[in-house]
Amino acid sequence: MNAPNTPPPGWYPDPSSQAPFRYWDGTRWTEHTNQGAPAPVQPVQYAPQAGAPPAPGAPPAPGMPGMPGVPGMASAGTPAAATPLTAQGLLEDLKKFDGFAIMLAAAALFVIATFLPWGTVEVNGFNQQTGAAVHQEDSSNAWSGDGAWLILGADTDSAALTAAYQGQANDGNTDMLILGPLLLVAIGVALALRQGKPISNGAQIAVGAAALFGVLVVAEVFHLNSAGSDIESWGTANFGAGVFTAGVAYGAWIGAIAAIGVAFGAVRHYMAAKAT
Repeated sequence: MNAPNTPPPGWYPDPSSQAPFRYWDGTRWTEHTNQGAPAPVQPVQYAPQAGAPPAPGAPPAPGMPGMPGVPGMASAGTPAAATPLTAQGLLEDLKKFDGFAIMLAAAALFVIATFLPWGTVEVNGFNQQTGAAVHQEDSSNAWSGDGAWLILGADTDSAALTAAYQGQANDGNTDMLILGPLLLVAIGVALALRQGKPISNGAQIAVGAAALFGVLVVAEVFHLNSAGSDIESWGTANFGAGVFTAGVAYGAWIGAIAAIGVAFGAVRHYMAAKAT
């Protein structure tokens, strides 16, 4: 139930001036806007307290700009006060298939996936001196600097692999130096827009960064798979078939799915805003 002086849900002039009208759900300003004339708001039946501001929809008092009496509302041309993010609110938005909530959940899943194995290498052979069987396994996550990354990573040609096998440092970079900032830009701009902060071409920036992020992560997974084949070919040429086995680990696949979710959420967030 609304507080005695809290306006009922309905369309009111947008406090951030991003659209003619924005929807007030009774407790906070939502991301839904309306470019046309909204349906009239039914007046709330209550007796205002002494000194209480007029109800929404009533003409503002002289000298009182904007729409007073509504939490988070400011005068025309001034962004609305930020609505705090809560776990319960995001969960409710996620149930509604809200674009920003999808972006945030997918981004969290991607961050978790970066600490899981992205690539694996397995060696099965025999010690040439003792004849004993040799079995070793190694893996790297998205933060590892010795991975065969797509953009900043190590080469996987024969010379580079031979040098790495001999203990020489091959590379010290990770593509997270590029993927991380892209993800932060997409989430940060979308969050700013959700909070009513005016950003020039903000929706396009968020969608562009999220889409590029998703494409690069998916391409990363396919590149890791190709690098695994290169490692196996090198191992066959130098040690025999079946000695070196390499491939993409489950963390990379989870990361790719999460990256696609970030891009999908950004597009959905943009289309919802455009539709209204």
